[in-house]
Amino acid sequence: MHGVSLVELMIAMALGLLLLGVCGYFYLASLSSTQSTLGVSRVQESGRLAMELIGRDIRGAGDLLCDNRHPLANLLAERDRPFWATLGEPLRGAASGGGGSFEDPLLARGSEAGQRLPDSPALRLWTVLPLSLGATAQVASSQPIPVAGSQAPAVGAPLLVCDFTMAAVLRVTATGGSIGHAAPANCTGYFAIGAVCPTETPAEAAQHRFGVDAAFGLPRQVRWFVGNDERGVPSLYRQELVDGQVASGGPVLAAVSRFSLRYLLDGQPDYVTADQVADNQWGQVRAVDVLMQLDAPAIASKDDGISRVFQQTFSVRSRLQ
Repeated sequence: MHGVSLVELMIAMALGLLLLGVCGYFYLASLSSTQSTLGVSRVQESGRLAMELIGRDIRGAGDLLCDNRHPLANLLAERDRPFWATLGEPLRGAASGGGGSFEDPLLARGSEAGQRLPDSPALRLWTVLPLSLGATAQVASSQPIPVAGSQAPAVGAPLLVCDFTMAAVLRVTATGGSIGHAAPANCTGYFAIGAVCPTETPAEAAQHRFGVDAAFGLPRQVRWFVGNDERGVPSLYRQELVDGQVASGGPVLAAVSRFSLRYLLDGQPDYVTADQVADNQWGQVRAVDVLMQLDAPAIASKDDGISRVFQQTFSVRSRLQ
């Protein structure tokens, strides 16, 4: 039996190493391409999800569950507080740069985590979370509303009650099989047609009774803005406020390098920025144009990173005729 010579062995090893190198090159190239593709997919999906979330809030801004043509009666004892005073305003924007921020509670401006970056705009709007709850009978206006369902609100919670005649926000004073709405948590213990909080008890004919056609929901204020996250990365934030306190929220999208909001007013042909909208015009906003740019970091040192721009226009449904 004859073996291989040293020269033959070295040639075979060299060819094997060359083959391994070629295979390794193609494997690494395929891995890098796969990572880049996944990175682009993640950025695209994250951007689409963020746009869907902000679009859902904008479309539902000012929605009263029933008939938006009726004014909203705010019966809360603290209805004059700045937080609740904005309830009848579906949305309001804050301009970038020198534009002010939102008060009560204050949306602070700065570079700390959770603060609004001074050079970016912000958006505040009101939405209503529908409850799986229904009235079971029609009782006197001053009596608790008998209800049935799986989502009875807690005592002390603000509640929106509406039908196709009236919409009211009240403080829940009793819960369970019926929803109480007594004073002094509310300015009155009944629902008056016309004046929201009359000084004298109106005649029974001027008192409204909510019946089986009533709908129930929890009013929420939502704020959108760009601020640094815990890592110092500019991120798109969504905050949900309940009864004047931040109840939930945080960054929903990181690496946001650009964020702009423009508004279309009734009878106007062009979209404008927040600083071009007068204080008494925010109730006339029919649509909001949202533009957002993401600059994801490079996956490998040789990559340039991923940059994508998302832009979409959302109509405010409560303003549609």
